[in-house]
Order: sequence, then structure tokens, then C-alpha cells
Amino acid sequence: DLQKFVKLFLNFYYQNVHIDVIKNIISDTISLRREPSKEEMVKIMFLNSGPGLGKTLQQLGKEPGLGDSIAKLMVILESKGKAVPFHLVEEFVNEQNGYKFTSIDQKALGTGTVAQVHKATLEVNGKEIETVIRFIKPGLDQRAEDDIRILTKFVDEMIESGVIKIPGIKNLVSGIGDFLRLDLDLKGTMLRQLDALKLYQNSFYERVGFKFRKISILVPKLFLPNGGNEIEDNPKIHVQQLLSGDKFEKVVHNNKTDARFVAQGMTRHWFEQVIFESGIMHGDLHQGNFAIDIVEKNGKIDIVIYDYGMVETVKKDIRRAFVRLAGATSGRDAEILAESLSSLVKSDENKSKLYNDIFKIVDASLEEIPVSKKIPMDHWIKLMIKEGYQIPDQLVTLARGAKLVKQLGSIIGYEKLSGRIARKLAFKETIEALVERDGNYPLMAKDVIQLGYSNLKSGCVKAFDKFMGIFK
Repeated sequence: DLQKFVKLFLNFYYQNVHIDVIKNIISDTISLRREPSKEEMVKIMFLNSGPGLGKTLQQLGKEPGLGDSIAKLMVILESKGKAVPFHLVEEFVNEQNGYKFTSIDQKALGTGTVAQVHKATLEVNGKEIETVIRFIKPGLDQRAEDDIRILTKFVDEMIESGVIKIPGIKNLVSGIGDFLRLDLDLKGTMLRQLDALKLYQNSFYERVGFKFRKISILVPKLFLPNGGNEIEDNPKIHVQQLLSGDKFEKVVHNNKTDARFVAQGMTRHWFEQVIFESGIMHGDLHQGNFAIDIVEKNGKIDIVIYDYGMVETVKKDIRRAFVRLAGATSGRDAEILAESLSSLVKSDENKSKLYNDIFKIVDASLEEIPVSKKIPMDHWIKLMIKEGYQIPDQLVTLARGAKLVKQLGSIIGYEKLSGRIARKLAFKETIEALVERDGNYPLMAKDVIQLGYSNLKSGCVKAFDKFMGIFK
């Protein structure tokens, strides 16, 4: 179904896309001065298309069953888009008031589907500071809305005709639209980065075998116009501190132990923040959005997190329902399952009726599943989608972000890394929160008593591990 969806969507997209996109594809094809290979042709088409197509394909490219050639192109899309020519970049940047740049590197540090980044030297109070300039590519706002319109129209037509039967596809489309709008909101991105500087930046010790290493999660400092403290209403450029480092794939190639520390530290920090602490979630932690600097003198590892366009704070009630659902799944408790699911799904039904309706669905499903068979948490989410209930966007975002983080363990050959960390965190955070009465912790004391420590501990690891594969 997924392969069929991609083929039909690409055909539909290029039949409905703006004529300028077609012109750019023809121009780039001609500039090769030879007949492109199939993969080259697809790459040219993707890189000249709107950001909505890129985001859709990036997300679908993480799903199994699309073939190696498409999966490879998705990796390219995640870290490299079509660059805006430097003469336009220089002209655009120098038009911005409140900044004095003494130099701008011609070669982009990074070019994504939405934004472009250049290294630049900024003069602040007579001192030169190495910075990074990030800006949204010109004309992307309208292109993004066009793409969302095309994607929504396609899915509606395919569902109506019965051609596509992929659970959660409407949620996926809705999530892509929300992601795009978040990414295009430069002021929102900067505000989220300021929040991350206060709440997300952190240092801790990680252990691998008998070795301990200090890991610091770093968030680049912002530079605002005229050295001010407030972000203007419609900023055109996003200027931040230059914190450089190596890509994860290079660390994996150079030193497997270093890579294990990085994967373990990032996975722990992500889950800890999203589920148990601030609720801040970076939903786009692919390899183009973080860098690693290993201090040779003491082995300290600095991990710099970039791009706060797809960052949001997961609501406490969503986090609470998620953890309760994890524990109830392990304990096969129909009442808590129904309570958790009725608080997760979007519905206009009366709360009591919603609970009763979902309880009947859950109870019937439990009757059909042998007691000896383990039930993954995603079974209940898929069941709700099948029954026509709408899943909140934040749950979809949570699934997507978690899948990216889980890939870190896969890259180093440790598939169960995220599950092991989730198990430890669930137990540790529960004890600490109850002792300290932590206001950020999503569960209440009665939840822990209701679920039981054993169910909570075993349920969370299964939940995190299985939940990442819900939207397949």
C-alpha cells in the first residue's frame, strides 16, 4: 500500500504542481548535458519541488518497503536541498537592519528543504564573533501551502475512491502540514530555541561498560538585531552562535565507543525531556540537525542540537495518558486502557459515552487476544484509528520524533538501546518524582499505585519500542 501511495502521489503531484517547478526540473536536466540516470532524474525532480513534497518523502522514506534507491534519496533530502545562489544570499543578508557582518562564507554550511545556513563573521561591540545565519528560502511560504493543498486533495480523493487504505494516513498528512508551518515560522523557531537554552541544554554522565564520560547537550546562543533582547515580529534571518562538530556517521566510522556514548546520551536526553521532564520534543533529529565535538583532553562529548523549527512542548495530559497506556497495556487492564485512550483521542462525544464506547472496543479486543500473547501498545492506537477516532497531532509527532531517535541505536548495531534506556528511565523517574513531588512528571501518585511499579516498568519499555513503528 505504501509503495502504491508513493507512486500515485508523485504522479498526482507533478500533474498539479506550479509550472515554475516543471521549468526548473527541465533546466537542471538540460544542464547535465547528458541523459540522467533514473536516480539522478528523481533527485532533480525532488530537489526542485516544493518543501511539502520533501517533508512527505522524508517521512515516508523512513518506512520499510519503499526500496533501497528511494531510501538513499531520502537520506540526501534530509541533509541537502537545492541551494540559493550566493549573490542572492549576500544581497538578502546585507539588507537586514541591526547586524554588521564583516564576512559571509560563499559555500552554504547546510541546505535543507526549507532553510539555508551560512557561516558568517558578525561584529558585536567592536569584537568579531563567528556565527551562523539561517534563513527561509525565498518564496517557500506559498510553495509550502501549494504542496499541502495538493497532498490533502490527493489523500481525500484516494480515500473517497477506496484506492488507499493506510491506517493513520490523514494524521500523517495533517502532521506534515503542521511540521511545515512550524519550520517556516522563523520567529517561532527562535522563541523555541530561547526556551531550549533554558530548559533543554543539559550536562550529565553516561556509562558504557566500566567507562564514564561527561556529555553536554548544547543549544546555540541567539544574536538579535542591535544587540537587543526581544525578537522582532517578522524576522528574515536567524543569527546564532557557531558551534561546530562532526556528523554522527563520521564518529561511528572513527570510534565505535564514542558513537555508543553519543547514541546512548542523545536517546536518554530525548526521552527524559519529552516524557518525564520539560515535555520539550525535537521532532526532527536527523543527522543534519546535530553535531558532535569530542574533547581529546578529557573525552568530554559536546552534542550541539540545531534547527528548532520542529520543536514543540508535549502537553502534560498527553504525556500522562501515554505513560498510563503503556502500563495498562502490560497489565491488560481494560478500565485504565479505556480511560487513557478516551483522554488521548479527539472526539465531540460526551466523556462518559466516549469512555463506555472505547471500553467495549478494548474489552472485546482483549477477549480475542490470548492471555499468553503480549500486546504491543501500538495495537490500541491502530485500533482507535480503525474505529474512526482521531489521534492528536502531538501523538503523531511523538511517534515520528521517537523513530528518528531510535535510529541512533540501529546505526551503531544496538537495536534495543532505546528500550533499555526507557526501562531505566521509567523506574528512576517515577521514584524521584514521587519523592520530590516533581511538577513536570506526568503521572500522579494515584496513577503509579493504580498501575503498579512492575507494570509501569515493563510497560514503558515495550511502549517506547513498539510505539515508534505505529504509522507503518
